[in-house]
Formats: sequence, C-alpha cells, structure tokens
Amino acid sequence: MLYKLYQQHIFPHLLNQVMQTPSLMDFRRELLLDISGEVL
Repeated sequence: MLYKLYQQHIFPHLLNQVMQTPSLMDFRRELLLDISGEVL
C-alpha cells in the first residue's frame, strides 16, 4: 500500500521537479533537436 502511494502520488511530483532543473532542460533540448515524427 505504501508503495502504491509513493508510485502514484510522490514519485511523479519528484520526477517533475528533477526534470525541470535548468541543466537537465538544456540537456534534454540538445538531445531532442534532431527528433521528429509522431509523439506518443
């Protein structure tokens, strides 16, 4: 039960915070420059 709480409520918010750091945003932008096509 605790795992489900972590998985559904805590982890998504932590991941969003980490993925929005400026250095990581720059890295993601650089990696995705050449990507094209349909996004799922």
